[in-house]
Amino acid sequence: MLQGMKQLVPSKVCLSCEGCCRFSEAKSEWRPRIMEEEKVGVAKPELVEKIFLKGSVDEKKMISTIPFGERHICRFLTPQSNACGIYHGRPFECQLYPFLLMRKEPGVAVAVHLSCPYVQDAFGSSVMDEYIEYLKEFFQQKEVLSFVRRNKELVVDYSNCLGEIEELFSLPPVD
Repeated sequence: MLQGMKQLVPSKVCLSCEGCCRFSEAKSEWRPRIMEEEKVGVAKPELVEKIFLKGSVDEKKMISTIPFGERHICRFLTPQSNACGIYHGRPFECQLYPFLLMRKEPGVAVAVHLSCPYVQDAFGSSVMDEYIEYLKEFFQQKEVLSFVRRNKELVVDYSNCLGEIEELFSLPPVD
């Protein structure tokens, strides 16, 4: 569906980090959501089966976790290599991260999760500024806005996390 979004964080950095895809609790609200219509965008049928296997996604459309040490990890993460087992079919929210869709009346804002070490290093740089411009253009595409409007669960109330995120720009209302 919306596969192929340009990534900000280089793979080498992601694969060396132990931040995202790890959660302090099994039902963390930071887990990514996956929409039913995202099945269509997954090129490999075996990935669709793996992603949507019973128990992989809960009633809130969030990917379930598995215990790993004292934490919980995304069921698709291979912790030894930090690799994603569904990388080429990963959900829109995973592609977008460390950026988030945040509920902001009367519409939606795009925010960035400040906990990402790469974001901490790049914030305010020309690389970050150029990527934010790319995201503004990306979210102006009719297909992308329609996807967000159809999948309002992707727009989350992060008002209790304002110290961890920073709002970047607003989108038109999703209603």
